[in-house]
Amino acid sequence: MDPPKTVIEIARKAAGVSQAQLAVWAGTQQSSISEYESRRKSPTLEVVERLLEAADAELTIKPIIDFDTRQDPEIGRYVVPEKLWSVP
Repeated sequence: MDPPKTVIEIARKAAGVSQAQLAVWAGTQQSSISEYESRRKSPTLEVVERLLEAADAELTIKPIIDFDTRQDPEIGRYVVPEKLWSVP
C-alpha cells in the first residue's frame, strides 16, 4: 500500500504542474520538492507555505468537534458538542 500523499504533492498535482515547474515558481530546487514529497526530507512550515502559495493553494486548520449523546428523563436524548465556541 502506498503511503499517503504529502500536502505538497496534493497541491502540486491539483495545480497540474511538475516538480520542476513548482520549483521555478517557488524559487527552490526540484530535488528538494522530490525529497519533501517522498518524505526523505521534512520541510519547515515556512517552506510548506511558500510551496503551497506557489501552487495557488493554502494550508488550513479545521477543528474537529466530537459530540456526545446524553439522555434526560424529561426531554429524552440530545446531542452536545465537546466544546463550545466563544462568540463576540
